[in-house]
Amino acid sequence: FGRPAGFVERQLRRWSQQWDASKTGELPALNGLRDELVRTLPPQRTAAIVHGDYRLDNTVLHPASPGRIVAVLDWEMSTLGDPFTDLGALLAFWSEEADDAVLAAARIVAPVTAAEGFPTRVQVIERYAAQTGFDVSDADWYQAFAFFKLACELVEEGVATVEDIDTVVRTTFGFRLPFFGPFAIADMAGLHTYLNCFESLQQHY
Repeated sequence: FGRPAGFVERQLRRWSQQWDASKTGELPALNGLRDELVRTLPPQRTAAIVHGDYRLDNTVLHPASPGRIVAVLDWEMSTLGDPFTDLGALLAFWSEEADDAVLAAARIVAPVTAAEGFPTRVQVIERYAAQTGFDVSDADWYQAFAFFKLACELVEEGVATVEDIDTVVRTTFGFRLPFFGPFAIADMAGLHTYLNCFESLQQHY
């Protein structure tokens, strides 16, 4: 399974290298996000088995009790590392009824979690903290990292060009935490919110 120590640092370096190797043009917004992720990399608080693509559509729910997960699928990317990366991935794919039009346009899976009865992203984080006892103060960093990986994957797999990713990084992530609020995976909205990220980061730290 590999070495858990330094997992996120290696992941960030790997995806940064993948982005540099795959891009067909320059994208200052995504480069800026990468640079801020590097600058603000949180210390690894624990090590555990990491799924690598943890989200609701990779689970099997109990047929009579839909809120109960009976199996988690697609373990081919599993390893030992920082479990917060799984939390970040879950949050990146988690929709809410209150999502604005920009965040709704960013959805790449059906917004099942926006239905009545599902918790919000903040509540997911709170439940994670209650179940694990972990300090979740950096959960927003891990969600931002999940979006960065997603953008790199789109280019790597030929699903998107740099121009498409320019669309992806132009608006706000939309989650209601103070850290990377002005970044986004979204539609063709303008780049005007991008530079606000740095102000948010400065205020957070």
